[in-house]
Amino acid sequence: MSVPKVRLIESAVRPLEDSAEMHLTATRLLGELVTEDAPGAEDAVARWNTVDAKRGLRDWQAMVWSALIVVSATVVVRDYQEIGRYVARRERIGRETVYMPKQPADFTRNLTREQTLLTIYNPELSAREELWRLDPDNPAYFAEYAVAYVRSNRLLPPDFLETAHRLDPENAWFTWLAAAVELRSAFESKLVNHRKADGTVQEVLIFKITDQARADRASAMIAEAKSQPLFENYLDAMHFKRQAILTTLHPIDQMARKHQFSRDSPNLMLIEAAYFITARSWRASETGDVAGFQEASQDVGHFLRRVAGTDGGFNYKGSADLVYLRFVSDAFQVSAEMLGLEREATRWKAITDASLAWEKAIGSNGFLVDGKVVEPYYVCGVMFGSPFEDGQNTVRHPPLLSDADLKPSRMLDHEILS
Repeated sequence: MSVPKVRLIESAVRPLEDSAEMHLTATRLLGELVTEDAPGAEDAVARWNTVDAKRGLRDWQAMVWSALIVVSATVVVRDYQEIGRYVARRERIGRETVYMPKQPADFTRNLTREQTLLTIYNPELSAREELWRLDPDNPAYFAEYAVAYVRSNRLLPPDFLETAHRLDPENAWFTWLAAAVELRSAFESKLVNHRKADGTVQEVLIFKITDQARADRASAMIAEAKSQPLFENYLDAMHFKRQAILTTLHPIDQMARKHQFSRDSPNLMLIEAAYFITARSWRASETGDVAGFQEASQDVGHFLRRVAGTDGGFNYKGSADLVYLRFVSDAFQVSAEMLGLEREATRWKAITDASLAWEKAIGSNGFLVDGKVVEPYYVCGVMFGSPFEDGQNTVRHPPLLSDADLKPSRMLDHEILS
């Protein structure tokens, strides 16, 4: 990668350093979009540095604008056709047609307070906390409250580990979450060019520890997590609990609420732990510490197997798992090569190759109905058909669908819009 391109990308993603996920995703995306000659890069970097020196951007402003740039670039470059599809849908059905109950009371009038809190769409932190306070011995409620608290405050709830040990002492998921939060801002990432033994150059994202005190505290938590036999984030348990409530409602309310509930996995919040272990492997490769590398390799393998075996992986759309896995496998492969560990390097390269092949295979056959490739929005129904499309785009071997499977969703469109 050319020097102007590296300087441009590092300056562009600097405001995202507090969020490892956004920083790494933006770095990888810009690495793909920016050309090697990076025209105007030096002028842009100079302007950004001048502006930052004069007034400094507030963290939230930088985060919003940087996120907007990344999302906009992604849409323009990769999702132009998808935009056209959604425009076509909107033209066919008109505006403002998504069904919602007119008043919240219409939806919740026959529900208890606990059931109401469980079925609130996109609830505030206060609702998550209230739900847990109604049943303070429920580890699933506590897990959802903790995730919401971390997302709102970038800190763990008060007495988090003490409460987790009381409610679910053998569950390592809570301990991994504590370690991941402790590790925020404890390491840095950088995109570098690694020259391999055969002379070829491989671009790799490396991680380096910058706060040893935090790293030591997190290491103690990781050691504890490895000794705990369970790893449960309660994603499926809460999903089925909500489904049971929804089945008691009017069919239209059921469909509206089922469509809205997110299936994003809370495991995504643990990714800093994997990056920290990857930073340990890089440190070992720089110092020639083979034993340290092997220990890091075992630890990250343990972590990834735990995540892969639980509800939702890193994200219910498998592409997120694959992207984050490749950050780790690429770095471990390079570290192994630097140490001359050919077998380890081959193993991690195989993991990278397998994830690339899996990502390519997902959705590669198009949307199949009765064995034929069709446009999903013609057969799935506009308002509540997207889960069918998502299902075929997130697994390698999706279930076979027939037109009869999809007809109820289309009929629902007629019922609501007629």
